[in-house]
Amino acid sequence: MDTLRDILSEEPIRLAFSVFATMVFYVHIVALMRISGKRSLADMTTFDFVTNVSLGSILPAAIVTRGIAFWTGLAVMTTLVALQWLVTWLASRSDAFQSLVANPPRLLYFDGNLQHRNLRRERISEQQLHSKIRERGYASLEELDAVILETSGVFALLPRGTRNAPLVAEVRPSTE
Repeated sequence: MDTLRDILSEEPIRLAFSVFATMVFYVHIVALMRISGKRSLADMTTFDFVTNVSLGSILPAAIVTRGIAFWTGLAVMTTLVALQWLVTWLASRSDAFQSLVANPPRLLYFDGNLQHRNLRRERISEQQLHSKIRERGYASLEELDAVILETSGVFALLPRGTRNAPLVAEVRPSTE
């Protein structure tokens, strides 16, 4: 109730500015997301996540603060999305740059063997792995040839008969 009273007691100019700023930032974010492409909304990489969280942090301050924060907010948001676009553009054209900015996919289970070293590297317990497998409708590891933690953090579960597939060969088992 105090919040409603506070809103209604705001000076009309400040309230109007906040409404205007919200509309401008809404249109700006939609435009930036359209420009940056579908990958910003798909399974996020670390860089995508940082960019989206940063946008969410900048937005409230820019909306409620009049003056320079409004323009600074627009500039910072545009810069973040431009940097995200640049990094993903470079990563899509250079394997060396890709390996610098993205975590590689990690094989967690392969051909009947848990990859304990990779599980430790990714800080994933066997119980967490089992949970992910059950969530996807599998009753046991024996139903799978491989489990890969993808660069986006998604678990790829590959059923029996796929261990020699070219996409599986890209992710090598660790030597333990």
